Amino acid sequence: MRWPLMLPVFLWLAACAPDPTGAPTAADASPLQAAFSEAATRYQVPVGVLESIAWVETRVAMQASASGGWGVMQLARRDGWDTLGRAAALTGFDVGRLQVDARANVLGAAAVLRDDFDRLADRTLDAREPGDWYRVVALYPGYGSVT
Repeated sequence: MRWPLMLPVFLWLAACAPDPTGAPTAADASPLQAAFSEAATRYQVPVGVLESIAWVETRVAMQASASGGWGVMQLARRDGWDTLGRAAALTGFDVGRLQVDARANVLGAAAVLRDDFDRLADRTLDAREPGDWYRVVALYPGYGSVT
């Protein structure tokens, strides 16, 4: 899988993300940029973490994959791994909307990531620091473990 090799790239991209205070205003942002900003704010996930996952998973394109992922964030439902169902439960969006609506897809992924951070991260980690999301991001695609 390309995820283990891409993890250092992801962390570098997340660390280089622009400061949230310098983010485009709602009038200047594309709908997808606005979705990343909204999700980052609502679920307290660094915007660079969300954008980096979208880049690694789909090159920031709304698509389905042969491996069972949906949307820009590749919310998945396959063999014991159900980020799509979890996103639906955490956000209240139905599964169909999460599969086709980019905003809902990004919000759903942010909700899953935050839930995983709260359950799995060491309490000494700071959710505002992109590098502290390493374990959660490594587990996100559902292909293994980082224990």
